[in-house]
Amino acid sequence: MPSVRIPYKKVQNFVLIKQIDYDYRRKYKKITYCYDEYKDGVVVKTYNHRINNPAVIIYRNNHINELQYWKFGKLHRLYAPAIIIYDGHIIATEKWYYEGVNLTEVEIEAEKKVIDRRQKMMKVILKIKRKQENKINI
Repeated sequence: MPSVRIPYKKVQNFVLIKQIDYDYRRKYKKITYCYDEYKDGVVVKTYNHRINNPAVIIYRNNHINELQYWKFGKLHRLYAPAIIIYDGHIIATEKWYYEGVNLTEVEIEAEKKVIDRRQKMMKVILKIKRKQENKINI
């Protein structure tokens, strides 16, 4: 399986890299965003990492099959699943992680309640904002 590593940014002792792995026979492609940590010009460690977007994207048959969110080498996503596995266009599996720790069902339900509260508050805020805009336009 051929692999391509594309460095795209250097920050102090770190080099941000986009790595692409292909397997044409199995119709498989994996894109990984990571960074290499250097010490004295030698790679010490490689961490999967990307802010606000998936760090690992796996394609099968030219469709997204899996998304993984990583932060500093640990599976991590706040208020959403860190691993999403698709079956066609439908989400088949969700795995929730926070700083590398797999969340329990109770913790996941608590996160979902926070998400629901935030969505309700946003609706109220937008409704108030629309009313204020209508008063100004009249």
